[in-house]
Amino acid sequence: MEETSSAATELDFMEKLGENLMKTGDTTAALEVFRAVVIKDPHRLSTVSAIYNNTHSLSEALVEEEEYHKTQEFKLYEKVCREELKRSPAEERHLRCRYYWGVDNAFVLSPFKIEEINEDPFVMLIHDMVTDEQIETIKRVSMPEMKRSTVRDDIVGGSKRRNYRISKNAWIEYSLHPHIEKLLHVLHYATGLETQFSEELQVANYGLGGHYEPHVDFYLTGVTEEYSNRISTSIFYLSDVEQGGATAFPYLKIAIKPNKGTVLFWYNLHRSLDGDYRTKHAGCPVLKGSKWIGNVWTHDRTQFAIRPCGLFRDYESSWEYMMVK
Repeated sequence: MEETSSAATELDFMEKLGENLMKTGDTTAALEVFRAVVIKDPHRLSTVSAIYNNTHSLSEALVEEEEYHKTQEFKLYEKVCREELKRSPAEERHLRCRYYWGVDNAFVLSPFKIEEINEDPFVMLIHDMVTDEQIETIKRVSMPEMKRSTVRDDIVGGSKRRNYRISKNAWIEYSLHPHIEKLLHVLHYATGLETQFSEELQVANYGLGGHYEPHVDFYLTGVTEEYSNRISTSIFYLSDVEQGGATAFPYLKIAIKPNKGTVLFWYNLHRSLDGDYRTKHAGCPVLKGSKWIGNVWTHDRTQFAIRPCGLFRDYESSWEYMMVK
């Protein structure tokens, strides 16, 4: 009886702690406290749900993540991160490494070092593209602006903190420094895309245990003629990582390890401008060290001459990856 009373007192204290965290605005910490309460006593779910007054109810927040971790997609992601699942040599036989002189042969004297990672959807690495001097400038400018990363809510709009993305980030204007502005300039010559239609540089830092579970970069809603979609993603690796931290594509069976100075590029959209769900990707947990990256999302505005669509929509190939299995 005494043990039962003691346990109830502990849970009462945790509920009060969670309530106080909610009042201070730290909903992420509050969710973790409430999660522990419900695990110990499921009957308290309705009580703490009333306290956890947020966009999603507590039960949705708990079930959503726990249920996703039981899916085949999540298990596939874990296997790719652990390198238990890789492509066979036959699947990579058409890929090659090559030099590329850039748009209008602008880089004949110092060509881009291209490593093809996947044909369809197209994924490539551009080696030795960012200098140490550029990297230090990016870190120095972004550090004072770093905040806990959030994710976009395509259902109700806005953004929110979620446990499936643990990192800090900052949004930086390219015009702040010539070293940062040069990123877009060089990216244009390496990819051919009109990079002036890019979002601000997002600098992200993943500490020990930092990760970002599988997601797509293109927008699911809100795409109009005025608000275009993300045709491509470019990840600038600003550091090496001792262990973990790979960029994983579960459905492509690819895990790219961060290599300081290298850029990982891929197309998020089919040529028809429909979202390509095969590009679902993730940041594997950092096991040792610290991971720094810079994300550049370029939009599809005026890119039709550079990457024209075909006679027919080509989006059926990624339909089966749309729903989580």
